[in-house]
Amino acid sequence: MTSFHDRSSSSEDIARELTRDITSRATGTRLPSHRALVTRFGASASPVSRARALPAQRGVVVSRPGAGRGREDVLVVGGGQAALSTAMRAVAPPGDPVPLEAPTHPGTLAAARAAGLRTVPLPVDAHGMRPDYLDDGIPPVKPLVLLETDCTVIHIRSVARLQTALTQRRRLAVRTVVETLGADVLPDHPRGGYHLWLRLPRGTDESEFLSAALARGTALAPGTYFHADQPDVPRVRLSYAAAPTTADLVTGIHRLEGLV
Repeated sequence: MTSFHDRSSSSEDIARELTRDITSRATGTRLPSHRALVTRFGASASPVSRARALPAQRGVVVSRPGAGRGREDVLVVGGGQAALSTAMRAVAPPGDPVPLEAPTHPGTLAAARAAGLRTVPLPVDAHGMRPDYLDDGIPPVKPLVLLETDCTVIHIRSVARLQTALTQRRRLAVRTVVETLGADVLPDHPRGGYHLWLRLPRGTDESEFLSAALARGTALAPGTYFHADQPDVPRVRLSYAAAPTTADLVTGIHRLEGLV
């Protein structure tokens, strides 16, 4: 079998070699992992990702995205930035490294820094990020999160761990809100997501409440930002995924005592 150690190897070169390999295998055989192919061909992540897609596009293999996964492995969020923030905070504690291609999307940097993670720039070549630097350039980094913006590749070791962390935070946030502010503030307890809607008494000035909360060190999102018209009662949004730690989450909620 040909070994590709030349970084100039194109996606087409790799795809041709993969196709020859595939046609010699038995039906139902799974392709090697992305990481194994990067090592085998000596190429960057981006051309290998493109090469893996070409045999499926040409009918050589059948791709079944998500095969073997259940509902417990899927988490639906409100947008790309929310997904980045939620994933980073859930799978990596403050201080952990998160390798990023340099330069990278500023929203990714903002999400990582807000989560207290240590951003580690990885060099790029004509094909994208150089994952070999994870071993050669910055030992002993063993990241839980590896982001590449060129092909929108996000490697996360455990979706189940992410889901468990969010569930624990949600339950803690609900309990703390009810104990600190009363059950009327939270008439609906969510079963998913990454935030709570706090219902304020009728007649409460939303802007004044938010200013008072911010003066105490807790930032909330105004409910009017999320409505096409004026809501029936004032509400504010509290993100339980945004706090760096669960201790910060509890402290932030306790600061709201007496404002409702």
